[in-house]
Amino acid sequence: MSLRTEIQNFLRRSGMSPTAFGQAALGDPCFLGKLSRGEIRVGPARRATIRIWLNNNRDLKVANPQRSFEPSGTGLNVALNGDLWDRDAMIASAMLLDALKLHHPERCAA
Repeated sequence: MSLRTEIQNFLRRSGMSPTAFGQAALGDPCFLGKLSRGEIRVGPARRATIRIWLNNNRDLKVANPQRSFEPSGTGLNVALNGDLWDRDAMIASAMLLDALKLHHPERCAA
């Protein structure tokens, strides 16, 4: 199994965010973003560090897991878990979506 697949499986299972994972495992909250953009490569030593961290934390469950983002053609479909969002966050999300529709209508076409 590839390292990326192992990390993705861990994130899905634990509910940990990619940023929190990077910070906890390597002290770099931007690690997974940099990796996905091809800005960094993972050598043998870092790969071993990550796998050891994953193994030591395999049963970890985050108390407040991140919300799930579903890919879409517009890039704006977000699956919200109502249990994790309070009323203010839902209002802020709606306001953000309205602003995106106003300023980037091409990204919001149905």
